[in-house]
Amino acid sequence: MGRATELAVNMAAPLVVYGILFNTALGLAARMAPTLQVFFVAQPLNILFGLTLFAMTFGAALTGFCYAMITFLHRQLL
Repeated sequence: MGRATELAVNMAAPLVVYGILFNTALGLAARMAPTLQVFFVAQPLNILFGLTLFAMTFGAALTGFCYAMITFLHRQLL
């Protein structure tokens, strides 16, 4: 189960880091402009950037997943 968890963390890491950084920046912006609804206004940008990052990293994540599955099946069959 350790290898599967490591693979899942590696695949999700870019999106997790993005989410933490973006929401931290929004929190700081909300502190600087408390009368503006920063989280509500920035939600479309959050979705756009998140989906863009997902599309950019999906190929590499899928390649890594396929390589891990091939390695796993090779070990199981031989």
